[in-house]
Amino acid sequence: MKNKFTIAILAGLVAFIWSWVSWMALPFHNQMLHKFKNSDAVAAALKMNAPENGIYLLPWCDNLDKKLSKEEQKAAYAEHDKKLKEGPYAYVLVRPNGMEFKMGQSMLIGLLKDILTAFLLVWLISKTTGLSFIQKVAFVKIAVVSGAIVSLLPNWIWWGFPTDLTVLALIDVAIGWGLAGCVIAKLTK
Repeated sequence: MKNKFTIAILAGLVAFIWSWVSWMALPFHNQMLHKFKNSDAVAAALKMNAPENGIYLLPWCDNLDKKLSKEEQKAAYAEHDKKLKEGPYAYVLVRPNGMEFKMGQSMLIGLLKDILTAFLLVWLISKTTGLSFIQKVAFVKIAVVSGAIVSLLPNWIWWGFPTDLTVLALIDVAIGWGLAGCVIAKLTK
């Protein structure tokens, strides 16, 4: 068990370092982010219209209101569909009272997430027999990319997340965990 933890720590560190390089040294993630033309006006509108922490949708669809009759729900959906086509459409995380960003804390939590993921992968690999180095790396990549597909694609499918952002996230996961998979493959028996 101790050996599994050591391998998980090393593999988690590799995945974490890749993530850091990908976000901080390479330009791709920052190219996906956009600035509002008038951030102050948008912030004021959000504070006025989004009073609680949460996810907000624009346009909102009133057809989900159970108090509406079937006809009213149908009319509300038609109005929503019209507004959706006209735009703008937004899926926004809002914290109206702001938040304190703690880089160190976020990085530590990210590292712990990578170590936990690596530990689960080491445990899964330990349940297999006779895998070569390449097969172990492929096992890790397939497992992690499968998890990424399950967690990332619903946002692309249902909420319209950009295709390039979704593909970048999948590539990022495949590279980072391919590297971490090499550590796991090399050090597991």
